[in-house]
Amino acid sequence: MIYFILSILSVIFIELFIRFNLMKDAHGVIELSSHSVNIFKSSELSDNEKELFMRTHSVKLLIKTLTLAGKFLSVFAVLFLLVLLLSLFSPELANEVVDYTQSVKVIILLTVGSLIYLWLRNVINKKL
Repeated sequence: MIYFILSILSVIFIELFIRFNLMKDAHGVIELSSHSVNIFKSSELSDNEKELFMRTHSVKLLIKTLTLAGKFLSVFAVLFLLVLLLSLFSPELANEVVDYTQSVKVIILLTVGSLIYLWLRNVINKKL
């Protein structure tokens, strides 16, 4: 029963991760950060041009970072609420679920299961 609940939580996590486009946001933060570092290291631009670039792009980077953090916290909040709801119905089961998440064996099984789920999801999406 615990493995079933953990599997459902993993699928919910993956689906929320995909629906919120967290990878796209993470790549956006990384791209803007690396572009800013390249501008900062550039010898072709004056200090005033670099300062102007940094002022405008630091706000963009802050917004992208806060958006990413907010989406990630939303995913965490949903999973936390699900475990909280589970604890209302069965506190013992909720405690076991939380305890199992600290096991290396369970983490490996959930990782492998999540990869299989993603693979199957991609196969099904390609056929539809």
